[in-house]
Amino acid sequence: MGSWDRAALTLNAEGLMTRSGKPWSGDNLRAKLRWQELLEPKVIWPNPANAKRSRHRGVTLGVDGNSAFGETIEIPLPAIFSFEEVMELKWVTVTRPPVTRGRTYTLSRRPESPCGKHYTGGGGAEREYRCSGKKPEYAGAPRCSCPSMDAEAVEAYVWDQIRAMLGDTKRLRHLASLQATRHAGSKVDYEKRIADFERQIEEQQESMDLAMTVAARQAARKGLGRAEAEAHVERAVRRLEAELAETEKLLAETRQWQAEAAATEGRANDIEALAELAHIHIST
Repeated sequence: MGSWDRAALTLNAEGLMTRSGKPWSGDNLRAKLRWQELLEPKVIWPNPANAKRSRHRGVTLGVDGNSAFGETIEIPLPAIFSFEEVMELKWVTVTRPPVTRGRTYTLSRRPESPCGKHYTGGGGAEREYRCSGKKPEYAGAPRCSCPSMDAEAVEAYVWDQIRAMLGDTKRLRHLASLQATRHAGSKVDYEKRIADFERQIEEQQESMDLAMTVAARQAARKGLGRAEAEAHVERAVRRLEAELAETEKLLAETRQWQAEAAATEGRANDIEALAELAHIHIST
């Protein structure tokens, strides 16, 4: 267990959880201690350096790379750490370049492990695949007992299977046939169905507009106040709104099915082309 995991384990044992109430992990703790506002007690708003971060979507830059809405301001904050502590934190939290050994793991995150996680490439002196469940979600969390797999043996076995499949033209064409007939049991004219739903939606929207107009006139004749008139109009179109939402849902589902059918046909064509290429280039 690394030093960050041990620190996170101590916080969890003392009941000092994250702001969301979840246990700390070593990675999470390390990331929090690298916050710029924590190491340098100030906030720059808007900060052009944060323009591309999802947490700061409001920062818009001009053509000169500075804030598009005026000059930035710097807001000082009370210092939490001393200068010496900040320097030490910067040193221990710095991201150091990974040590590369020229290893490639072509199957990383593809094999599923017995615990339901996935195997990823790793290892010390020997190349091997290890279950990602061995890394605890938080400090002190249970680890899985999935065995490691020898990378050379696993990759050799998978490649043999791939060569056998690619060399079997008949098998590839059978797969293509399965893909092509996947939705053949129900010949659906998606274009016609989509057009019907779009027509229904247009008619339902016109009905809602008419119902709102009639309801507003009724409220005016009755001399209803603003709140009562709005409630009257809402009751008049509630059923129509529900019907419209249902039709829009059906339209979205039909478009999704149409895209899936097109993708299935494309996969069948790809497999057929692969069969032809394999027949030419791969020798069994």
